[in-house]
Amino acid sequence: MIFIFSYQFTAVSSSQRWHVSQLLMGASWFLFSIVTNVNVLKLPGPVNLFIENFKPKIMESAIQIVDKEKGKRLGVAGGNYRVIVPGEDTGQRYAVIEMTVPPGGGPPPHAHPDTHETFYVLEGEVEFKTEQGKTVVSQGGFVTIPLGGAIHCFKNVSDSFVKLLCTVMPAGLEKIFEAIGQPVEENEFLPIAEMTEERKKLLKHLDEFHGQKTYPANYLD
Repeated sequence: MIFIFSYQFTAVSSSQRWHVSQLLMGASWFLFSIVTNVNVLKLPGPVNLFIENFKPKIMESAIQIVDKEKGKRLGVAGGNYRVIVPGEDTGQRYAVIEMTVPPGGGPPPHAHPDTHETFYVLEGEVEFKTEQGKTVVSQGGFVTIPLGGAIHCFKNVSDSFVKLLCTVMPAGLEKIFEAIGQPVEENEFLPIAEMTEERKKLLKHLDEFHGQKTYPANYLD
């Protein structure tokens, strides 16, 4: 394999070999800079080009630690949603949202064929509804909604707050929360927004844009 690579490398023009060598040098310098904090952006043009093209992909693989106080908090559907990991931080591969849902809270039935969604119940218990029926999921329980468009929703039917950890793959649905929600503080809960004609149009647009379909509130009853 080494012989084949060497033969192919010597078969290209001197100009091509120079560009390859510059890219390899750029990769080495970039990895070296992670340890030494050298400012690689001051290197020559071809090296900088390599870094600019590949740095985002390399940085996506870095370990992330998010403090419990970090993350954008939004008032959504009467609840308090914290976007712990937005799609921008994962190359849009996934997003993670912590949902604190008050008694009686929860979204209407909906489906998103191109998004795999999971829920882990951190605190309390919540009622999940699907076309197969209703199930109460307690602390430590897990729900997975695969690709394909299964209709689902959840509701807090208890008299205590419920906390869920939601993951969507790929990312994107968190953008709906950002579009319809309002910034809130921890433990702040806003009333559900009035369903005006303008808001109906906004929700319809967001559903179409993100490949989601929303059903009437009593669809799964």
